Amino acid sequence: MEGDIIVREAKFRDVQSILRILNDDIQFGGNTLDHRIWTKTQGIMWYMRHDPETYPIYVAELDGEVIGYSAINPYRSALGFERIAENSIYVDERYRRRGVARMLVSRVLEEAKARGYRVMMATIIAHNQASINLHASLGYECMSTLIRGGMRKGQPIDLVLMKRVL
Repeated sequence: MEGDIIVREAKFRDVQSILRILNDDIQFGGNTLDHRIWTKTQGIMWYMRHDPETYPIYVAELDGEVIGYSAINPYRSALGFERIAENSIYVDERYRRRGVARMLVSRVLEEAKARGYRVMMATIIAHNQASINLHASLGYECMSTLIRGGMRKGQPIDLVLMKRVL
């Protein structure tokens, strides 16, 4: 890769790049349970729900191009879960297996801890061994596999539930 990758807080102008990465995975990657392309309106609404003080979004940028993103997301709505969050991570296919995901998840973990979260969760499609290995290498523990826990294009999908105590 040319240049240096920087990880920074996402800006509104990044929504289109985030959508490009997510929609590419929805169409071709299969690492999400979403099976319909997100519209610009959905992307904007998702971005607006992420208050940077509590649920920030980060992007990895290389030579001015957004090549991946991660976010701290609410885990559950009940108040008793308010110090537990869930991370999401997507990297442009052209830049996978180059350390981008590690940079993004590491940043999310640092920021979650700084914001007072106690536990970070990750729900990963069971066939995504690269993501499972990445999370394990960053201290996540496998809690369980939720057999047939999700559906994608009419097919049941197993989900691996992982957690990291911060």
